[in-house]
Amino acid sequence: MKNIFNLVLIFIVFGLYSCQNHKNIEVQLYQMTEEKMEYKGEYDNPFTDVELRLQVKAPEERAKGSEFSWYGFHDGDGKGNQNGNIWKFRMLFDHPGQWQVRAGFYEPGPGELIGQTKTFTYQVSREKYKGENGHVRIAKENPSRFEYDDGTPWIPFPMQSSSLLDVDTSTAYRWIDMHKEAGLDALTPRFHTSTQQHKALEKSNYHFLSPQGNRVLRWAQNNEGNFNADSIFDFSQFDIQKWQHSEKIIEYARDRGVNLSIWFGISGINRQYRSYGPKDYPNDTTLGEQQQLFIKYFLARWAPYTNWWHWTIDSEYEETGQGSRARVRTYASYMRELNPWKTLLTTHVLRDWSLKLAPEFDFATLQRRVIDSDVGVVDCASFITQNNMYNMPVYNSEGVWNLKTENKTRTATLAHTFAGGYSHLAHFENINPITRQEEHGSWVTVWENQNYRHKQDIIELGKLNRFFNHGPGNKIHRCLPNNSIIHTDNDVRALCLEDPGRQYFVWLPDGGTCKLNLHSYPDTFLVTAWKGNNLNYPIANYTVVGGEKVKLVAPKQGGGNDYIFSLTSQSLSPPVIQILTNTLSPVVMNKKYSAVIDIRDASGDIKWNLKGELPEGLTFQNGSIKGVAENVGEYHFQIMAEDEKDTSIKQYSLTVLEKDTPAPLIYWEGIDKNEKSACYTVKWFTDIPSSSRVQWGTEKGKYTGESGVVEQNVTKHEVTIGKLPEKTEVVYVLIISATEDGRTSLKEESFNL
Repeated sequence: MKNIFNLVLIFIVFGLYSCQNHKNIEVQLYQMTEEKMEYKGEYDNPFTDVELRLQVKAPEERAKGSEFSWYGFHDGDGKGNQNGNIWKFRMLFDHPGQWQVRAGFYEPGPGELIGQTKTFTYQVSREKYKGENGHVRIAKENPSRFEYDDGTPWIPFPMQSSSLLDVDTSTAYRWIDMHKEAGLDALTPRFHTSTQQHKALEKSNYHFLSPQGNRVLRWAQNNEGNFNADSIFDFSQFDIQKWQHSEKIIEYARDRGVNLSIWFGISGINRQYRSYGPKDYPNDTTLGEQQQLFIKYFLARWAPYTNWWHWTIDSEYEETGQGSRARVRTYASYMRELNPWKTLLTTHVLRDWSLKLAPEFDFATLQRRVIDSDVGVVDCASFITQNNMYNMPVYNSEGVWNLKTENKTRTATLAHTFAGGYSHLAHFENINPITRQEEHGSWVTVWENQNYRHKQDIIELGKLNRFFNHGPGNKIHRCLPNNSIIHTDNDVRALCLEDPGRQYFVWLPDGGTCKLNLHSYPDTFLVTAWKGNNLNYPIANYTVVGGEKVKLVAPKQGGGNDYIFSLTSQSLSPPVIQILTNTLSPVVMNKKYSAVIDIRDASGDIKWNLKGELPEGLTFQNGSIKGVAENVGEYHFQIMAEDEKDTSIKQYSLTVLEKDTPAPLIYWEGIDKNEKSACYTVKWFTDIPSSSRVQWGTEKGKYTGESGVVEQNVTKHEVTIGKLPEKTEVVYVLIISATEDGRTSLKEESFNL
């Protein structure tokens, strides 16, 4: 009788939760698939009451894990309508072999099974799907560069495209096509657009419904965030039509070979904009239920797309303030934990990389504006080198904005690239000098009325993209910055990228002559030279013999007349051991310190040696510096790593601080008009001694004047500004203050004149 009862129970269970197997679905490597399932039970809110949960078993050799949990998402009727019983899940197959997915409907969280289950079995071939290369990663052999899952190197040259996911599809497709045809394959939309606020679009679509269950098509007030977001959005209900609309654009970009990144945040933490998502964190290190719900839904829909090259967790201003860093790290940690494809994550900071060695983030993202001058567009290389100590890619995501000529745009982009990093380009609205008509900036992705400078600059960036990703410049993916091997006269500037003994790239931003130290490598090198504004055709090809300093000569003609030289070893000898770590972060006295010297291409056992003086209390062993420093000071030494084939040597400086110096705080005193001239004196204080420089202009964010460094290491500052239009009523002033050890602060203020 008991056996009969059990048999009946089994039939009842199978009747309630039918289990279907899909055997041997054939897919290709890096192919994304989508499966549909229907839930027939009852619910009040499909986003909160039902969870499509998956258990995935991938091949054991998969580097990111062979078993993981995953999630599906409610998709209305599957055709764009909000109401319906359709759930979907998406998978991206990033390793060949057999994958098995068991999907079932559960109560959310650790809840029980409440609906049907299905098992899907996929056979993944080694043939790549439609030329796909997988997601973008940090390069295995170079911590400052990127590559795809399959090892294909890639350097991003991104163009701001704020409203791309919000405009109609034909407008978005046109935008993607025009950039792709110019040679660009990286665009940076926002998770939501802000252009409707500025009357650039008639309406915007947001990713959440209203508390009444309706679509939200207009921003409530302004971008200062002075409204109650909960009165506008119900963060427990997602606008399916908006998500599907965005996905059409994402997929079009993917099929055209264009990578996307969310530029201005995907979390609700940010204090500047309130429509990204819920802001219900119970404390600094815990996410609320609505935040967790949003992250799961976002990932379930968008994590499998391979053309997302990174997501910015949050935008400006949130790296400061009590508990803020803990919040962005908590948000990023939860996203990394849930996402089996580990899309690259970063967060926006206003100055140097304030999150330091936070493991939740893959690279450092800065806002360091490039000064619109021949000097400024080269000196911006320091933005990257100041942050290279973290041995991760450094990205100036809000720097190359509104430069007046395409030569300056190219120069600034190359300065970031040759410093070992990356930059991002954007334009504001302005007047076309030919038509005298006002045009849109990069915030509004309408090609026909786009800023004329934007159109000029995509051609320049397209040339750089082709050169560094598809042409002779792609060999820099193994190179690291090493300017110590360049020797120039005082008035000649140069930057160098090096793969020791194999490949060198030298950039002369104003032309001139330099010497490259190849004493350790007596091979014959092929030298090729290009003019910066014409990378299609080299202007010189010749050979030189190493073993000494090699001279590189270009006409010296000033800004915009830049030259790139490549030197390639003709013997193509195997890679030699190389120290990757460029700089060491400062030490704080009486505080534990640890730094690891990274290397690559080592063969066999490594012998380490340090020559010079370490701070008392620190020791060096097997490539690591550890201990507690006992005295302040500046220390200089060299580290040598030797294997059975070669030796790599690098010079280091290590600063011991008395305390962990904060960035300077800036306090405005005011502005005074000069009695004898049409100039003004701006005054301010800093809480600790610092040097400062000033930028100013008549429009917010647009600076036409630059002071240079005002005075070194003082707390009371003032600078005279001038050359303002006669009828100016308001001047906007940006102060940039920095301490001796490189901690930097920015502060902007407007003054009525």
